[in-house]
Amino acid sequence: MDDATRRLRVVSGHFNVEKPAAQQMRAPFDVAELQRIIDHDNHEHRQAMKDFMRNDDVYVPQYDISLAEERELALQRLRRICRAGFISVTDFRENPFRIFAAHEVAAMCDPSMATKMTVQFNLGNNAVEMQTTAVYDAGTQTFVINTPGSLAQKYWITNSAVHAQWAVVFAQLWVGGRNEGIHGFLVRIRNDDMSVCANLWFDNVRVPREALLDASSSVSPDGAFASSVAKPRDRFLRVADQLLSGRLERCGGQGYLSCNSAQEATFEAWMKHESDLVQGTANAYAEREADLPWFIAEGELPAKAGRSVPEAVREAVAELSPATCSGLVDSFGIPDHLVAAPIAGDWARYNQVDNKGELFGVNV
Repeated sequence: MDDATRRLRVVSGHFNVEKPAAQQMRAPFDVAELQRIIDHDNHEHRQAMKDFMRNDDVYVPQYDISLAEERELALQRLRRICRAGFISVTDFRENPFRIFAAHEVAAMCDPSMATKMTVQFNLGNNAVEMQTTAVYDAGTQTFVINTPGSLAQKYWITNSAVHAQWAVVFAQLWVGGRNEGIHGFLVRIRNDDMSVCANLWFDNVRVPREALLDASSSVSPDGAFASSVAKPRDRFLRVADQLLSGRLERCGGQGYLSCNSAQEATFEAWMKHESDLVQGTANAYAEREADLPWFIAEGELPAKAGRSVPEAVREAVAELSPATCSGLVDSFGIPDHLVAAPIAGDWARYNQVDNKGELFGVNV
């Protein structure tokens, strides 16, 4: 049996699992419509990505591999997604939700690849007070980028570890002895042959004047600074709003930068209204039995009514399960070929041999 046939047989045997009869019951709601609500946007785009990954062997999850192999695999997966046109830098301007959709679907297959799509661009941990500087030298028309100490270096470098050739560096811009706030600079860190030309600890690295990302600020050849944003702090928020939006779904604090200006109403609605509603619902769910004695003792709930609560809860759960639960799971739209954990498939059959955690077991 050739390797390709073996791999196809293994994958097919793992994912084509017969679901229990209870899970095949029809959910008391429209699963497709709930999935559409959960996905929110770019529905055709999401489905096209899932179909694309179904037809390419490289997207089958792998576990028993080295760090170097994992990095290379993440790169190959991401490269194919990009070349197929599922994500583009123009999406930031034309359809930002398309970027979020691509991240969500990519993470179904490989969280490492999804992380590679959301590279951090800043040096250090406190973005607003970062210490890395970019001092303009009018004599050579270059910016001198310098990392003054260990607390200003980059800690999480994602795809910069082995693959990136360019980096967008955030640094305090100094022009004519004046700090003009944090700006972004395009800095080359590897040559075409992938040899390193600048580490992510910068020791007086010079970049040309044109390396400044100048959508809102600029520096003339003779060192005159101009900006359409009056306050230095706001200049950082302006550039961060563009470059960090890919991290919205991963980190609430940084995600705020993406909602801070144009979408402030969205942020306020979630944090001060919907979020409270969700937490209130969770609290009510937890209190229904855990705090039931307190409600009875304090006279907030008659004893007879209190005794009926546990049974009412069990009846409600029995009514919802299992068809409803199965429908809720299906509504997340995760296809079988993107279920990364072997435990989600035929677990008993999978463990008949030692597959070392891999889906490509030799003897399955």
